[in-house]
Amino acid sequence: MNFDWQELHTQYFDTSVAFYTAHFNCTIREVRGRNGKRYGLIIPHGSVKPMAGIFETATNCQETAKDGQFHMPISAWVGYVTVDNIDQSVEQALADGAIELAAFEIPYIGSVSVLKDPAGQEINLIEYKATGSSRK
Repeated sequence: MNFDWQELHTQYFDTSVAFYTAHFNCTIREVRGRNGKRYGLIIPHGSVKPMAGIFETATNCQETAKDGQFHMPISAWVGYVTVDNIDQSVEQALADGAIELAAFEIPYIGSVSVLKDPAGQEINLIEYKATGSSRK
């Protein structure tokens, strides 16, 4: 398990891209995000490897999770925890009192599960897979 990917979820994609490129010695390469949203890979100058991302969220702030509630503020940094087996990790977390808010695939990246731990904090798990398989 590694805490190794950070994403800025924001309604203000262009403003965020301008700020981070101007102040943090990086370039941001835009790629297609999920659900037709914009996504930017944050790449430090002198590197080819992205270190984080910027994800465009709904402009009306009405995206919902499995429990029917919206859980993300207008802009927030979100961390991802890499796991070896997402199904097993989610099963264990649920047995320990977590609630799964959302589960989805990111094409060519892998499987993601958004959990709420027993204390109410959200955490994102990701299992990287070259082709990604559908979670039930």
